[in-house]
Amino acid sequence: MGKTGIVTISMIALMASSGVAYATDGYFQTGYGEKVVAMGGASDGVVTGSMGGADNPASISFAGYSFSIGSTYFVPSRNASRTGNAYGLNGSSISKDDNFLIPEIGFNAPLNRQWAFGITVYGNGGLNTDYPTGALKCPNPSTGQLAPGNMLCGSGHLGVNLAQLIVAPTLSYKITPNFAVAVSPQIVYQVFSADGLQPFEPYSIHPNAVTDRGGDGALGIGVKLGFFWQVTPKFSLGGTYAPQADMERFKKYAGLFAGNGSFNVPANFSVGFGYHLTPQLMVAADFERIFYAEVPAIGSQSSAQAPLGAANGPGFGWRNINVYKFGVAYKVTPQMTLRGGFNHAENPVTAANVTFNIIAPGVIENQVSAGLTYHMSPQNDVTVSYLHAFNNTVSGPTSPLLPGGGTDSVSLSENAIGVGFQHKF
Repeated sequence: MGKTGIVTISMIALMASSGVAYATDGYFQTGYGEKVVAMGGASDGVVTGSMGGADNPASISFAGYSFSIGSTYFVPSRNASRTGNAYGLNGSSISKDDNFLIPEIGFNAPLNRQWAFGITVYGNGGLNTDYPTGALKCPNPSTGQLAPGNMLCGSGHLGVNLAQLIVAPTLSYKITPNFAVAVSPQIVYQVFSADGLQPFEPYSIHPNAVTDRGGDGALGIGVKLGFFWQVTPKFSLGGTYAPQADMERFKKYAGLFAGNGSFNVPANFSVGFGYHLTPQLMVAADFERIFYAEVPAIGSQSSAQAPLGAANGPGFGWRNINVYKFGVAYKVTPQMTLRGGFNHAENPVTAANVTFNIIAPGVIENQVSAGLTYHMSPQNDVTVSYLHAFNNTVSGPTSPLLPGGGTDSVSLSENAIGVGFQHKF
């Protein structure tokens, strides 16, 4: 089978299995490719290989002819609780469905001395919660009698699933032998579902399009731009910018998200460097900013005085965040490289919006990672990575939409183990 056939079949398999969710830097991934994840996501000033089109598109000009495929076993732990409610709507719940498999694939091909082409397929990010029913005893709106309910006093299980898949062809151009710029159009497909939000239906402009509608898909287009500058043999700089990706609306959930179901992918930019302290030791660091607050469905305050689904309706109240990524790679032998990293992201969830974020607790702040790359031959290497995101809890007043007040809390921690294989042609 030829190279093109291998890449095509791998992409089909990846797209068929990418209905998973990931939440670390808000709901964006730490990075793409196991080498990058093992280094805390620091990648802008580093040649990362076949997944470069997802990290810094311009880096593919320096990556050579290669193909990679990998997968991450991701285990998040999500918890929610309420105390001090005057009507006894107190309790706690642990989200189920805490095992996910996240695949990714990349391919690079130099076209000549100046042009390089690549394509990556990966999950941009997502959120997933699934709290069982019965956490609370809630009054029936019609009879007033108490009955089992979920953490928001809806019926049945409570949760959401948001997953985003990106197919990104990349074209990179070397302006000089040491400086490249790139453009990477992004074909984005996202799916969403929500369950157990019945108490919010009366507050929506479309009460029949709030919850329990099954999965809904939306297609959109975005772009990622990048530059990479090999300043000296030891020092390199890079940066990326992705404007907000325009997505189709979630029609089945037009009564939940502000703007009749609009849910665009937030804009973001990043800059970073890589520096070889010695021939064996490299350090890297990135700064990233993600503009969650500029997407109304994500950034509008949950206390907004407008119906759900309206143009200025309530959202999750996420703020824009800064992310700081640090990584190190040490070549122990010509065959083995050890990697480590640290990632600090500002928490996008504020205390005033905790109740709405029971279903979207993207509150991680600090994570550490480690890994190793083993070169089986000059053409083939395998990388394993491990990531641990430390537990973080955010608490705030219970939303007025639930009677009796109180204090709500959400918590999230994560573990992930990944394996990636790369072949250089």
